[in-house]
Amino acid sequence: MNKYSSTSFFAFTSKSDIIKIITITSLIFVILQFIRITLLIGGEDETYYIQSIWNKLTLPSTFQEVLYQPWCLLTYMFCDMGFMQIIGNMIWLWVFGSVIEDLLGSLRIFPIYIFSGILGALLLLGFNTLTHTSNTFHFSGAMAALTGVVVATSLYKPKYTFWILFNTRIELWVFTIVYFILLSISKPWQNSSMLCLILGGVLIGIAYNYGLPSFFESTTNGLKRMSAYMSNNNNFVVKSKRKKNTYTNTDLPFNTININEKKLDALLDKINKFGMQSLSESELRSLNEYSKK
Repeated sequence: MNKYSSTSFFAFTSKSDIIKIITITSLIFVILQFIRITLLIGGEDETYYIQSIWNKLTLPSTFQEVLYQPWCLLTYMFCDMGFMQIIGNMIWLWVFGSVIEDLLGSLRIFPIYIFSGILGALLLLGFNTLTHTSNTFHFSGAMAALTGVVVATSLYKPKYTFWILFNTRIELWVFTIVYFILLSISKPWQNSSMLCLILGGVLIGIAYNYGLPSFFESTTNGLKRMSAYMSNNNNFVVKSKRKKNTYTNTDLPFNTININEKKLDALLDKINKFGMQSLSESELRSLNEYSKK
């Protein structure tokens, strides 16, 4: 039976997708709040911030609106206006994500997280299109993405054991039940759009274990190659070409000058016919070096 090991978690800290997701979400929250507060201090209304910035990063309710801001399919899952909700989401991400990283290694949570968020968004947009639902509400948060990680981990190792206080053994499936209970309390299940987001995460979690495990493995391998490439400084340093040294007989030391008897006879014959002034500088040096030898 597997036990939770804090040592194994910190061994992956430098590569952990959990840390990356937490960092991205936190930075976006801080930046957006800074912009919001700056605008409010400058006299702008809250509505200006919502319409000009927040709505450009979060998920609209129809495909037509998404066509004008396709990046929102990715950015909406990293946006949340509530600090406590971000803390809660990141704790759940750590609880479930650390299990997969502990058992399978790093660079596996990010694909689940991203594809769950995207599929949840597409299902929501598709449902609103089929039911002709149109409103001005924008969706944000990690609900779909986080649900995908929860389901993927729960199906992969439901009896993964956590040791809490007083050596009380709690298996992972217990946390799964608690997660969905809290989710049902915090989000109204009668809201069909919310159900679409949750369904997207559930489907990706199932596909990770039973439908498309090879696809996710290939995605992980691709991320590993990309990470290896990005971490190699040689790929970003312009290598200077080594200048080839070219030498003439005037530059070469004597032991590198190759002169044989035939060449010597030719030089002497040239001197007899045309005199010493007919010799080139390199020929003169060759003759002088040979005479020293």
